[in-house]
Amino acid sequence: MYDVIGKLFQEKEMSSTKIKGILVTGLLMLAVATVVGCKKKDAEVQKPASAQKQAAPVREKIAKVEFSAAVPAGLPNVAALPGGIGDVEWINDTPTTGEIKINKKEMVSLIGWAANNNNGSVPSTVILQLNLNNKAYYAPASRTKQKREDVAKNTKVPALADSAWQLDADISSVPSGKYLIGMILSDGTYIVGFDTNKYLVVE
Repeated sequence: MYDVIGKLFQEKEMSSTKIKGILVTGLLMLAVATVVGCKKKDAEVQKPASAQKQAAPVREKIAKVEFSAAVPAGLPNVAALPGGIGDVEWINDTPTTGEIKINKKEMVSLIGWAANNNNGSVPSTVILQLNLNNKAYYAPASRTKQKREDVAKNTKVPALADSAWQLDADISSVPSGKYLIGMILSDGTYIVGFDTNKYLVVE
């Protein structure tokens, strides 16, 4: 990954938009790798009880979006950091335990929560990222009004009761395959990236 980033700056004719897109993807991978070496810091944060033991939350009416290979606009030009926490708990009202299969002709609805564990804050921007063989597809989630008192209790950070998000997206442009779901979090001044260890199988 370091070689890829170094090569980018040698290709002077490459557009800044393209450079930023590849850097965000590469730095997200770096952030995830760094998290593995920083487990001690985040070990105290426990995830809420499994969604399998809960009823599916009521979906809110939000704007529908589309997964795209283009990196969403508005992300700050800064290095990605480790320290993101969160989960994709529901995909089309089915609790996620490892992987969920989706027909690409169908709309997909994802529900979960996300927070910046570095400062105990809720990011204003949550982007879902589908990763497969160095290819990535992005879609912005919407913050929802669902209260996550379970998250606040487990993290011991009251502000994270407002960490819920929802994504309703068209996935027809995503090629078939098994995608690792990642998240990119930001408030306009930082980027935090991490894997969810959940997979979306697009058929």
